[in-house]
Amino acid sequence: MHGNNLELRRFINLILPVALFLIIVITPRDFAISHSSNGNFQVVVKSITWEPEDITVGTSCIIRITLKCSGEARYVETRFYVVKYSLDGLSKPTRISTLVTPIINGIARINVSWKPMFPGFYRLIFSTNLSVSIRQTIFVNNGYKTFRFIVCGDCRPARPNDPIPETFKKLINVVNLIRPDFLIIAGDLIYGYHATGRNLERQYLEFDKCINACIVPVITAVGNHDTKTGRRHGSGDPYAEQLYIRLYGRLYYSFNVGNTHIIILDTDVVGSAVEIKGTEQGLWLENDLKQHGSCNPIFVIMHRPVVGGPSGWSREDIEYLTNLFTKHRVNAVFQGHIHLYRNISYRGVTYYITGGAGAPLGGKPINGGIHHFLLVEVNGSSFKVKFYPIDVIRVHYYPANNGRHYVVNASVSLLFATPIKVSGKYVRPEPLRLDGVRFIMPIAIGYVVEGGRIVKVIRRQMYCIVYVSALVNPGSTRNIRIIAVREPEI
Repeated sequence: MHGNNLELRRFINLILPVALFLIIVITPRDFAISHSSNGNFQVVVKSITWEPEDITVGTSCIIRITLKCSGEARYVETRFYVVKYSLDGLSKPTRISTLVTPIINGIARINVSWKPMFPGFYRLIFSTNLSVSIRQTIFVNNGYKTFRFIVCGDCRPARPNDPIPETFKKLINVVNLIRPDFLIIAGDLIYGYHATGRNLERQYLEFDKCINACIVPVITAVGNHDTKTGRRHGSGDPYAEQLYIRLYGRLYYSFNVGNTHIIILDTDVVGSAVEIKGTEQGLWLENDLKQHGSCNPIFVIMHRPVVGGPSGWSREDIEYLTNLFTKHRVNAVFQGHIHLYRNISYRGVTYYITGGAGAPLGGKPINGGIHHFLLVEVNGSSFKVKFYPIDVIRVHYYPANNGRHYVVNASVSLLFATPIKVSGKYVRPEPLRLDGVRFIMPIAIGYVVEGGRIVKVIRRQMYCIVYVSALVNPGSTRNIRIIAVREPEI
């Protein structure tokens, strides 16, 4: 009997990481995490870091993961996979290495080496024999001086059992049409509060399924709903925080795109929400800003605002952060939490509140209560932040966009036509470049486009996807016509 149990245990240790890998990578909507009967994790992810912090092409880096283990296991077997982001979607996972790490006094310190050979965004996946899999999005610097990204916040539902807001799903469609280089969501991804166990997992998986429809990389920051924190010391749900880490990785970190430095902060660390001065995160932030003083511009993304509205920060922490941002010449801070749009200049730094990605609005339109997103366009050391309502673009295809027609027309309208007054300031509509107008066309020897330019052609088995770029002016309609060139008849 003992021999049979040993063989069974070996079989489980062999099959479990493979099964969990398939769950996370291939079918994220079915993702589930095993935990003990009392609802606590048997394995806790204590930290994720990498060295160097600024990852570049052809340079080796070390990813360090620390696990706290409470079971009987004596080792952790980790399989390290890399998935590359591209316009064609995520590439097939490539296994980089498999390593075995001993568990000493309940702690496993996993060190994985990786040398990226191409720039851009990657999803790193760490699958273990302990029913723990971790995903982390990492950017390998490409030296780009010109790029675009969208930032928004607060896409959570209005009530605990409500589905993902339709407004946020519309936003994902708009992001796909614009096709920026990446999307950042400044917290409150789920409702969180009052949910436990499987219900909490369900909320995270519904959100994950929604952002999987986005054709650009998605970066997230932690919000109070995501970790169920309050305004008192010691608040929050460790289980919720662990779910977040396993799906989206590190709670706070930074990365460079060219010479632009982007910092993601966690305002809702479980046990020390809205506390930063003297904390591990605060010390990390001070050091990070010192090391990147030559970068320009510098952006910070955080959920609870330090400027623009009440959010639970102490006066001491507000002074600490605003002084730090001013001292180190931070250009813009993008915040969420308050379901409005605001734009405030304070001591040389522009503070945005962009909490309108789908959660219930916190005021009338004139006071900023508009579902919206911000498009940040960077060109070298200069940048521009553009405000757009979510319901801003209309696309109509005719006769149909189904891969059966050799000639397809699309009318693309930008509905934001006149200036609107928001929170005491006028927001003026600006032209919008769409790099993701998507045509499904028959396979052909080539394609001719009028009213735009072809960005990329992706061939499928039975059809081709043609992405077209077009500039649309406020209040106008751009007509795009694409023709599939057939092979000449003999």
